[in-house]
Amino acid sequence: MEAIKNTIAENLGKMIPGNELASPENQFSLEAVPDLSGKVAVVTGGSEGIGYGVTHTLLSKNIQKLFILSKSDDIAADAINAIKEEMGDETGNRVVWMKCDLSDWEETGRTAFKIAEQTDRIDILVNNAGRGIMTYQLAKNGIDLHMAGNHFGHVVLTSHLLPVLKATANKGNVVRIVCTSSNLHEQAPSDTEFASVEELNRDLGAQPLYGRSKLANLLYARYLARHVTSQHPNILANAIHPGIVETRQSTQHIHEAFPLAGYAMSVGAAPFKKTQFEGAVSTLFAATAAEKSGLYVCPPAIVERGSDKANDVELGERLMELTWKLVREKTKSQSADKGCPFKES
Repeated sequence: MEAIKNTIAENLGKMIPGNELASPENQFSLEAVPDLSGKVAVVTGGSEGIGYGVTHTLLSKNIQKLFILSKSDDIAADAINAIKEEMGDETGNRVVWMKCDLSDWEETGRTAFKIAEQTDRIDILVNNAGRGIMTYQLAKNGIDLHMAGNHFGHVVLTSHLLPVLKATANKGNVVRIVCTSSNLHEQAPSDTEFASVEELNRDLGAQPLYGRSKLANLLYARYLARHVTSQHPNILANAIHPGIVETRQSTQHIHEAFPLAGYAMSVGAAPFKKTQFEGAVSTLFAATAAEKSGLYVCPPAIVERGSDKANDVELGERLMELTWKLVREKTKSQSADKGCPFKES
């Protein structure tokens, strides 16, 4: 019965009691997010969907400065205007939006350097943006688009920002890095080894491609816990599952891969999906309240083990060796030679 309650709490919202079913020790809500005065956050994909639920909440809790990275000018402008209308110009002016395509690693590196030029502290980094359940495509650097943006881009961003993150932690502040994974990481192909570019660039089908990238997100959070938290205990890195959330990924993008079958998700599941604010709960727990590193947090604040592959340390190390290798090869002049990747802790 407890497992059933957890499954409902983790995945469903709106017409379902959702978080109310979680046991007391696993409870968390947006109201429980602490005051964030004086703190600085970076959120990728923070102008819509779950990301907007995160940024809206951070601003409502007095975050001092908020960097939002996203690809769409119009959506970002709409989000900032909505914040100003609801919370006032002063709050809206705390937001710095930067256009960034995470699958373009050189652009991501340049964006990270711009952030570092504008702040001497980062307390929260939420690696949230991502390509959803969509068909196989290659990024312009020749890498599977799901992995190029969902995983590699966030590694480049995090690596470039590590000096600021470490400096913030060294002053006695708790720094939290959040990687958005998904329970669909369990659908990564059983032969996933992260051994070569050829393996990365297989057309596995929409859902396995997405699941593999979400496995990479979880493995990266645990890699950071092993290699960064071990040397800088004030830096916590955790992965989260948001649940089944009403976003463009689940209402529009799903039809790119499944023109007809996608209606089961976009329409059929609509009454049961979480809102963008319900979908932000586990992220905000990991971003503002978690006290341990290397966790996989499901809504509202349920710590799950994850799949066997998500707990395979050798697989995680192999993923990151391939990541460093490809980042160096693809961005040597613009990124690697300027300080990325930062393998050392």
